[in-house]
Amino acid sequence: MAQAPSVAGESGADEAIVVTGSRVVSDGTRAPTPLTVATTESLAANAPGGIAEGLNQLPVFQGAVNAQTAQLVSSNRVRSGNYLNLRNLGPQRVLVLQDGYRLPPSGNNGGVDTNVIPQMLIQRVETVTGGASAVYGSDAVSGVVNYVTDTRFRGVKALAQAGLSTYGDGFSYRLGVAGGTALFDDRLRVQASVEYYSTDGIPRRNARSGAGDLWVTGARDPSLQSGAIGTIGNPFLDYPGVTTNRTTRGGLITAGPAALRNLQFLPTGALVPLNAGTAIGRAGFGQGSDGPDECVDCTLVPESSTGQAFFRATYEAADGLELFAQASLNTDENRGENFNLRTTNIPIYADNVYLQQQLTPAQLAALGTQSIQIARHFTEWDTRAKRLGAIPSEQKMKSVIARVGAAGGLGGDWKWDTAFTYGESRFSSVTQEIRRDKLFAAVDAVAGPNGTPVCRITQVDPSRFADCVPLNVLGMGRGDPAAMQWVLDDSWWRTRNELTSGVLNVRGSLFSTWAGPVTVAFGGEIRKQKIVQTSNSDPDVPVDFQGIRGGNGTLFSSTNVGVAHGSYNVKEVYAEAVLPLIADAPFTRMLELNGAFRHADYSTSGGVDSFKLGGVWEPVSDIRLRAAVSRDIRAPSLFELFAGQTLLIQSVFDPVTNGTYDVRTRGGGNPALKPEKADTLTLGVVLQPQALAGFYGSVDFYRIKIKDAIGTPGSSSQILLGCGSNPQSPLCSLITRDANNIPVEVSGVNNNVAVLSTKGVDFEFGYRADVGNGTLSARLLGTRLISYKRQDTAAADLIEYAGTSDLPGFLSSTYPLPKWRGNLSITYANDSFSIGVQERMIGSYVKSKIQYYVDNHIAPAFYTDINFSKNIGGMGDGLQMFATVNNLFNKKGPFFVTDQNPGSQLPTARALYDVMGRYITIGVRTRF
Repeated sequence: MAQAPSVAGESGADEAIVVTGSRVVSDGTRAPTPLTVATTESLAANAPGGIAEGLNQLPVFQGAVNAQTAQLVSSNRVRSGNYLNLRNLGPQRVLVLQDGYRLPPSGNNGGVDTNVIPQMLIQRVETVTGGASAVYGSDAVSGVVNYVTDTRFRGVKALAQAGLSTYGDGFSYRLGVAGGTALFDDRLRVQASVEYYSTDGIPRRNARSGAGDLWVTGARDPSLQSGAIGTIGNPFLDYPGVTTNRTTRGGLITAGPAALRNLQFLPTGALVPLNAGTAIGRAGFGQGSDGPDECVDCTLVPESSTGQAFFRATYEAADGLELFAQASLNTDENRGENFNLRTTNIPIYADNVYLQQQLTPAQLAALGTQSIQIARHFTEWDTRAKRLGAIPSEQKMKSVIARVGAAGGLGGDWKWDTAFTYGESRFSSVTQEIRRDKLFAAVDAVAGPNGTPVCRITQVDPSRFADCVPLNVLGMGRGDPAAMQWVLDDSWWRTRNELTSGVLNVRGSLFSTWAGPVTVAFGGEIRKQKIVQTSNSDPDVPVDFQGIRGGNGTLFSSTNVGVAHGSYNVKEVYAEAVLPLIADAPFTRMLELNGAFRHADYSTSGGVDSFKLGGVWEPVSDIRLRAAVSRDIRAPSLFELFAGQTLLIQSVFDPVTNGTYDVRTRGGGNPALKPEKADTLTLGVVLQPQALAGFYGSVDFYRIKIKDAIGTPGSSSQILLGCGSNPQSPLCSLITRDANNIPVEVSGVNNNVAVLSTKGVDFEFGYRADVGNGTLSARLLGTRLISYKRQDTAAADLIEYAGTSDLPGFLSSTYPLPKWRGNLSITYANDSFSIGVQERMIGSYVKSKIQYYVDNHIAPAFYTDINFSKNIGGMGDGLQMFATVNNLFNKKGPFFVTDQNPGSQLPTARALYDVMGRYITIGVRTRF
């Protein structure tokens, strides 16, 4: 992408400028790799929620992980914060910097939560949309995002704003103040800032239309006589008013004597037949069944807050020698409700005191000495959530980043800089849910010595669970509240990341040729990273079910996360050079080459090399051509290397049995992982025609191919689907099935097995002109995705995902990849006011090229944003009032049922589309 001409030279003339993506290039338009620059003012105008929110509106950023895009259904990984994602290659493959220095990971997904970066003093954000590992090291595969701090800011500025959705929810506010001064004849410069942001989110899913309609995708022919669901003869068809018929609110008998199976318990304790509803062709669901929804009044967007405090001091110790120190403290947290409490395998034995009281004589006769098994939702239980029966979850993150450094000259134009960084982030996740050993102990209630209910475990092993409270689960509302609270417990896990690094950089001109100076940069870095993850639900630790009848499985019903402990150190050296070849010649105003090389030695995997070779040719002043090839790397994250076993129970569809089941998904780390290797090619042209003053543009082709990509064989849904479409697939060996061929567990650990490639075209065009007493500016950004292919294992097929929604999402059921995305903004500004409009376009795509739908097409979506600001004199440089309206016309995302748990999501692909609706933000800012 092009760099707007006005950006160059924004810093003072006495401050050296080196653009992101290079250690030696000082003009972004002359860099061989595409670079785009966005000022914080331009980002805030259309996205007052924060810098990351503004970046995510740009077409190259796709698949970000944040509160609005992530489905709040999984507590075994990070879902809070704001993790940037370039080209949907993963947050772990984009390198996030602050002032050119690496930041520590924020959780266990290998990415950086950009909410921890103090925003009040950020001057601009530079994004390189090509590989840059040779310049910066590991992780710069899809690109680099560099937050540039205004280290020369003087004065005081403050901000206060508030926002609300058109539905009356989603209230948010932001407060911030920043200051800077210069002392001792300007030899000491000091900046500091404090800011806080809070949002209530969207507390209920049914606050948006569609969530309460309970959509599930079934088959056009529910009898399946026309073929299996999702095949060409029996394509998918969406049905409303669907709930599960595998469980009920009072308890459904799923196993036991034939005379009792498929009977459900009423609140009175009596047994009646289950109304399974009208079949839709997907086992386990029915229209109008007696089963419950998946918590339509649970959280859609969690409430969250962030806080940052930042301090920096720069001291000119001598002519040409500058020392600096800076530190930041950052917090980020969110909370919400995931699902209703539930379990599907509660054993009830014939001597259960409540069963003996509630069954009729005929039913007791049918039971005999056998046991039954029930499945139920506990929608009446009182948890810490804001609504009965919901699973409350909270995630928090705190980080501290400290950096000291120095910079100076070596004579001539030679300069050096060095810095030492220490960063630490602490992340915690807590979910209140059912503890299974206590549940099995409490429901196994028998008659005590005086006939009153007691927990059987207290009779057979008094040393275990002496405080056990008997629990009646046979009918909604029949349990003792004290027993419910005894069964509930917190599943928690905590992650601590540490980063320690020392960097030395040197740059200058070796000599001059007929075409200009030959400039070089070289240096090195020593870095150590460490992770420690603890958990009270490690799946590798066997659960003690001794003395508890029916006890089996994991400690908690849903979230069971392993531990991790590990570290690595890396030593790196690099060199970069710019070689001018021709200058001011006919048809060649400028021709130069740029090359870089880096060698990194990892304590875990040994040495690995990365390189970059690029060139820039300017035949005439109006046009500039650029090209670059690079070998980039991503070292495995510490969690990918050292994570223990993680077990998550999810409801997934099995095409082999045409049923939906609660299946355990097992994952874990692999210390034998090696760095990923990516080959990147970019070809582009930059236009700045003199005949059309104020116009600029760029068009860039990119191709990225990642070999030995780190990944699992796929999500549990994908593995089941792959086995269903090809019974001979090696993926079938990853599925554990019971005696009835029902899947109970899907396994897969990280390996260097995947292949991932993408290619496309980015373009940017801009125009600026004086109109009246102000300036009119326009900017068009766009991306055309040509291909996005992934092969999860050598045994799996290489699948083309571009233009489809077949790609499984990171924290969502699916992530659509439309071939076109665009963003057009037009702004008029003068000394008194500014007004702007932005139009965002997300292109069309098909739901699938692997399976078949009755309606397979998703139309393009358009969102309109407007912003206005008015300058009012009186306080220092003046007071500015501003307002922004996002999604002006309150457009909903296209109808698309992406989740097959009715009531758990809106019927749209929330990873891609707006779910908040029209959102109005008003505020004031001042500077003096």
